[in-house]
Amino acid sequence: MPISPAVQSQTTLTLWLVQDETVQSFDVTALSKPLELPLNQFKNGQLYVRLEIHGVKDVTSKIFLQ
Repeated sequence: MPISPAVQSQTTLTLWLVQDETVQSFDVTALSKPLELPLNQFKNGQLYVRLEIHGVKDVTSKIFLQ
């Protein structure tokens, strides 16, 4: 769901991928299609996925790892 520019300036959605010292963040505030990311910078094992939400209400998010 795209966010209007007036609302977008007051809100942020940030996706974090974290494993040991490897940290990646992505601004996902105004995605218009699914985000696909390669995970080749990460080792096999636990990967922490966090969605940081500021100023956004009534958001439905789905995160899939394959």
